[in-house]
Amino acid sequence: LAWAVLVDDLDAIADRLGIAIFDFTIPHGDGTLRGWRAVGGPAHLPFFIDYPNNGDRLGRWQAMYERVGHDCAPTHFTELTISGSRSELSEWLGPHDLPLRIVEGSDGLREARIASARGEIVIS
Repeated sequence: LAWAVLVDDLDAIADRLGIAIFDFTIPHGDGTLRGWRAVGGPAHLPFFIDYPNNGDRLGRWQAMYERVGHDCAPTHFTELTISGSRSELSEWLGPHDLPLRIVEGSDGLREARIASARGEIVIS
């Protein structure tokens, strides 16, 4: 199981880490892009992602939930449990306010807690 961190400035992250951006975007006739760009590293660390010029991506997701009558749409992560080195993760992520709990081990993402309209969802 992998995890990603949505960032506002993927170019700055790529420069800081010295890693090229993988571009998975497809231009559309209206000037928007569909897809994403990403910077990744070792499998136990998160990859960084952005959705440049992607129109109202959040609005499209909300409309899909409404269209299918989904009544417990996720809203945000309440906590991610990560096994690994606190210092390595800190250096990789840089400054952040992510709700992380670090535990012993080297497996990466161990558990995700997600808030929804019907309560917390736990994936472990």
